[in-house]
Amino acid sequence: MFSRSVFPVLLLLFGIACTTHDIKKTDKQTAMAKACEKCDRTVSEMQWLSELIDKSANDMQFQGPIYAITETDRTLFIHQAYIRSCLGCVIYDCDGNSIDIQSVDMQEIAGAMNDSNLIYSPL
Repeated sequence: MFSRSVFPVLLLLFGIACTTHDIKKTDKQTAMAKACEKCDRTVSEMQWLSELIDKSANDMQFQGPIYAITETDRTLFIHQAYIRSCLGCVIYDCDGNSIDIQSVDMQEIAGAMNDSNLIYSPL
């Protein structure tokens, strides 16, 4: 009798533990499609991002998630390499230009580095 009442509770807890809030590996094609949509660019115009995704997938120094955060007037791409000691310190615009972290609200950037803005994760 006890085991029958525990099973639904365990099933519910398992379902809650496996939500979409967990960072999941994403493929390059999906990441590029999301980025192109956010920037209103073609894949060929975002070759720099394709190269960054390749580096993140294949080079331990660059491995880490990439987020696309839309601000009022622009979209920013944050590459958070796992071995970096700073949060959100590698930022690009839609053209692949590096953005000086002094020119952005780092509190806003850190708060936006979440699953809803995640476009690529190598793991």
